[in-house]
Amino acid sequence: PMSVNDNDKHPWLKDEFTLIEQAMRKNKRLLGICLGAQILAKILGAKVGKMGYKEIGFFPVCLTETGVNKSKCFTFVPRCFMGFHWHGEMFSIPEGALHIATSKACQNQAFEYDSGRVLALQFHLETNRENLFALVANGAEELRTGGDYVQRMEYMHDTLDRISSEYYKLLVHVLDNWSG
Repeated sequence: PMSVNDNDKHPWLKDEFTLIEQAMRKNKRLLGICLGAQILAKILGAKVGKMGYKEIGFFPVCLTETGVNKSKCFTFVPRCFMGFHWHGEMFSIPEGALHIATSKACQNQAFEYDSGRVLALQFHLETNRENLFALVANGAEELRTGGDYVQRMEYMHDTLDRISSEYYKLLVHVLDNWSG
């Protein structure tokens, strides 16, 4: 668990911000996932703050009307799909960005900026068995806190097993749209 607001706890974040700001100035294509999405949002002038609860596990993500009608990256994607979440903070949507996706627990799940050149996802589509095990091992304490949006480890593993092939296809489709 870390926050973009934890520069004192994680001094390397300053270098991360600098690198991403340089890439933005050079008009590089940027993809931020979870903390990376929050960094992008903050660089673009948005606020990042605590939600008051954690969202941990597989929960539906749904495209906003803007996501359905204007998204470059989520073209021909189902209106709602399963995303993996492990966060307790949320970004606001930066000025000039398109609000692409939402969930029941977290209103702002994704945005696109600069015609899709910058893509920020609060949720994960890249989760596989290995990194799920690593997250659980490193964040087990957060699972013990419970809550409406915190799933049991066994449920997360079962869900990943059940959806992994469709999940991977969705990831590839979104990345193809983003890079194309």
